[in-house]
Amino acid sequence: SYCRSFQFSVASGNLLSWRVPAECVPYVRSYTTGPQYQADVQAATSLALQQAQTFCARPGIDAWLFDVDGTLLSTTPYFATKQFGAGSYNDTDFNLWAARGVAPAIVPVRTFYRTLLRTNWTVFLVSTRPESLRRATVRNLLRAGYRGWKRLFMR
Repeated sequence: SYCRSFQFSVASGNLLSWRVPAECVPYVRSYTTGPQYQADVQAATSLALQQAQTFCARPGIDAWLFDVDGTLLSTTPYFATKQFGAGSYNDTDFNLWAARGVAPAIVPVRTFYRTLLRTNWTVFLVSTRPESLRRATVRNLLRAGYRGWKRLFMR
């Protein structure tokens, strides 16, 4: 279907600036809130763990880098208010939402994250959020069950 092809193009980085076409909103809603998204994330984290296990992590030397939004923390609740990407987006509106600190963990990623820490990986976090949201971001990460990162880099 067109919407599945659109999703593939976004996921593979073939579209630099995009908005979900109106006819794809039901598809995106169904995917991001349904079991297939969770299955895809579980598969991706399982493969990433297999890759990580091919290395012998040395504390303080080997590191893993995670993005915060859309990787550790789900932005689906925010985008649900924006027609799952079909509505207008602006940084100010997103930052107001992020300041509330209500983004839930993406559970398979959190499990992978914790496994990395247990197996001596050093974890760094990056975020496109502004520095002014550091406190809210840290609070949200802690509430969502993320601890033990070495450093959080903000915009």
